[in-house]
Amino acid sequence: AYGFDLDDYATLNLVNSKPNDSLLINGDRLINQRVFAGGQPAANVYGEDRWKGSADGLQIEQVVENTETINQSVTISWQGGTGTASVNGVSGLNSGDNLILDTSGNYSVIVPTDASKIKLEYGSVATPYQARLIGEELALCQRYYNFTGVNLSSATSDNNRIIGTMFYPQIMRDTPAVTVVPEFGTITTPVITDRSLRYDNTVVGSQSSAIIEVDAEIY
Repeated sequence: AYGFDLDDYATLNLVNSKPNDSLLINGDRLINQRVFAGGQPAANVYGEDRWKGSADGLQIEQVVENTETINQSVTISWQGGTGTASVNGVSGLNSGDNLILDTSGNYSVIVPTDASKIKLEYGSVATPYQARLIGEELALCQRYYNFTGVNLSSATSDNNRIIGTMFYPQIMRDTPAVTVVPEFGTITTPVITDRSLRYDNTVVGSQSSAIIEVDAEIY
């Protein structure tokens, strides 16, 4: 007699102008650790954090982690943008459309490249978009991708080696791929976990610094 289902809750929130939480990360696309110049990312290549080019290279896509079977009504919404969206393979969706999300694994959300304030929420109606605190949004993004600078002037006199441990700002989604830019030698015996990287490198040339990129995005 006193229960509400998710649709009732979403409708009540809409009446009270209280937004539901979004299932997407970086929906306003303001976190841009890669310093992506904007426009359409290449197919399966990440631009702004958590958003990559869709397989056809015409839209942007976010793959959402899902660890439980979901059989709930969800609503997709965005502002601006030319075209329609796709959620978990259901295509032709306009902003404000809802569908039943039924999956036991990760699922894809594809939207127009020029869309902003992108939101996927439980319920059958779209509630107002509300940005997270910028620090919270950044922390969510850094679970998938982050980078740090390395000062190569600390290389030792022993074969010009640089040895150290890098602790990531967030525990990664999974054991990440590690890339050094510019390359300053192969990491001889890397110990890579979802929390840290242990490196042992020989510095090449006269470089004074490098960037270590840590990538646990979903491709």
